[in-house]
Amino acid sequence: MRYIGMDIGKSTTVIAILDEDQIQIQILEKPTQLASILKEGDHIAAEWTGALAKPWLDEALKYTPSVSIYRTQGIRADKRVVGNRDKNDLHDATAIAKLLKIQSELNSPRFIPYKDLQEVLELRRIVYKAEQFTRERVRTEILLKNAEATGYQVQLKNSEFLKELKRLENQAWKRAKKAIQSHPITSRLYETLLVLYPEAQNTIIKIAVHIAPLERWRNARTLRRYAGLYDQRAQSGNQIKRQGLQGNKHLRTALYQLACGATTPQSRWNRLYKRLRKEGKKHHQALIRIATYILNEIFRECQRPNMHH
Repeated sequence: MRYIGMDIGKSTTVIAILDEDQIQIQILEKPTQLASILKEGDHIAAEWTGALAKPWLDEALKYTPSVSIYRTQGIRADKRVVGNRDKNDLHDATAIAKLLKIQSELNSPRFIPYKDLQEVLELRRIVYKAEQFTRERVRTEILLKNAEATGYQVQLKNSEFLKELKRLENQAWKRAKKAIQSHPITSRLYETLLVLYPEAQNTIIKIAVHIAPLERWRNARTLRRYAGLYDQRAQSGNQIKRQGLQGNKHLRTALYQLACGATTPQSRWNRLYKRLRKEGKKHHQALIRIATYILNEIFRECQRPNMHH
């Protein structure tokens, strides 16, 4: 049985093949080149790097069912387990291959079946389609409102178009909700979020498809970084400049939408919002801080034993 680690780059991918105690290194430029390497019994894994990793992992599934993603933000800490702390593509691929071989001996799971993430990505497409209807509906409402404000009479056909758009939007979100509830990876996650935020069903649907599978996250900090909810600074000489937020903008936007509810008196986050404002935080800064607290709470609640499948 062979264990294969991949370090996927923009132009080349380093492949480390662990066969018995021997390591063989291959450097490939295209996913189709995996056909000359992989066998049905191989176990293969790589860190998830989004659009960069997907074609390589999709191609690997054609030759072996044992394709996994290595848990985000884990390689630096785990290298000491296999006695290698060097940082380059070759050593990263080798470390993943060795960790894959001893994964049953590790205290916590490092690898998630790629098929699980693949299925979640399909759910995301359904949610994205519902979001498109929402954006179009909001844009149309603004246009009609502006037309009325300037004294123009809104034509009946425009009003009918808006009604039809709302109907299609509702259908799209119902389909997304049904898909989320019927899938084992996201159903219990959705139900947990629904208890926390019953008034924001569409928003928690978006959150659920972006944080699943839960096993991807080593801790709350890795999930915060994934969402871009951290203060990233670039230091040059004596100047420190705040860089633009990175991370998953879809997840960050959904969390910010939940945080916006903190400005209302009935929100359980309202006291925190007022305190942050008194401390001198601007409105946007306070909401970002609350979004971070919300994500921490979500991670904590979703890590309860009954959430694992």
